[in-house]
Amino acid sequence: MEMRDWANLFVERLIRAKLASPETIEGCSEKELVEIERKLGLKLPESYRRYMASLGKESGDFLSECGMFYPDVLLNKERAQTLLENNTDFRLKDSDFVFVERYGYQFFYFETSDGNANPPVLRYSERSESPILLAKSFTEAMELALADHLAIIENPTAPIVSHFTD
Repeated sequence: MEMRDWANLFVERLIRAKLASPETIEGCSEKELVEIERKLGLKLPESYRRYMASLGKESGDFLSECGMFYPDVLLNKERAQTLLENNTDFRLKDSDFVFVERYGYQFFYFETSDGNANPPVLRYSERSESPILLAKSFTEAMELALADHLAIIENPTAPIVSHFTD
């Protein structure tokens, strides 16, 4: 499946699940995506670009509490580096892109220098010394996040088990 098709289907699934509506979804423009690349000095992978073109500014209730929307995403790496400096010897590479920062205690990122259109996603939490592999690809990470949301909707009284929180 092409990345464009995946992103469009993902948006449709958010709407069907009532996590978003057409009015609560807004993507980034090409100009804004280029700005992210220019300001951070890297090339974004196709999977992430497609996601951001569809949901980069607003995604309804889906991951709405995450620092992953434009323009806030421009500050995520700086925040992640501060978290690392206070907790571990691990450091991000220049080519690492932090696409989610949550509450100052965890972040999610991927490598951009290898040209992978759908790179593996790693997660760092202040509770650990080093990052762990969250998903084999960006699209898989977003699918896990959607599955987490759907599980909560289906059984709101069950204990929360999430790939995106500790």
